Order: sequence, then C-alpha cells, then structure tokens
Amino acid sequence: MPDGPSAPRPSVTIERFASRAAIVRVTGEADLALAPALGGAIAGEIAAGRRRIAIDLSAATFIDCSTVGTLLDALVPLRDDGDAAVVLAGATGPVKRVLDLLGVGAVLEMVPQLTWAAHPLRPSPRGSRPAAHRSGPSARAAAS
Repeated sequence: MPDGPSAPRPSVTIERFASRAAIVRVTGEADLALAPALGGAIAGEIAAGRRRIAIDLSAATFIDCSTVGTLLDALVPLRDDGDAAVVLAGATGPVKRVLDLLGVGAVLEMVPQLTWAAHPLRPSPRGSRPAAHRSGPSARAAAS
C-alpha cells in the first residue's frame, strides 16, 4: 500500500452520464475507512433511480474485504432488477487480485477499462437481461 505524499488521497466521486447511469470512482486505498463512503455513494445513486452503474477502480491502489462486502451489499437492491447493469472497471494489481480471490467476477461483470464498460451499461432490448447483470443460484450465493 503506497504511503506518503505521492499516495492518492482515498476518495469516492460520482459522475452521472445519463438519466439512469453513473460512474462511481474509487481513488487510493479502499479500506474500512472508505467503505461507508462507497456504500453511501452507491446507495444514493440507486435511490436516485440509477440502474446502470460503473464502479471505476482504475485509481484504487488497495481494496480490502470489508470494502468488497460493502460494495456487494450496496448493490443488493439491483439484484433482481432486469434493467440493472453493474460493471467493475479498471481493477489492476492488488485490487484485481483481491477481487479475483473473492470470486467477485462470478457476481459482477469485470472489464479492464472504463471505456469497455459503456456497452453493458447501454439499455438492453425489452425483456432481455443486460450482459453485466449476473443472476442464478451461484450469483445469489456469492452476493450474500
């Protein structure tokens, strides 16, 4: 974990790019101290009616299990929403290793770059499930 003046200050920011879509950006160390801000940001976007959310982890330098749990818990309201799409984008290094070890890819779509997240966040044809929405018994088990 980077420390010192060159380490990015931990933060969560939001960019809304459509009436029902948002990017939640995580910067720096995503640990127990940052988890409530991340959960609150996601919950606020869902409460505001956003159903297509990209979590940008490209500037995250670390993520711990409490933050991953908070992330998954915050997304529970979208679990059975056929119009929802959630994508994790840009995770690298230790962040990607933690997500892979925890099996997050079985629950959420993970893409290497935020620009790749745009396709799954587009509205899907009526009646079809978005590609970024995982469902079924294994996804529900991993999310709980």
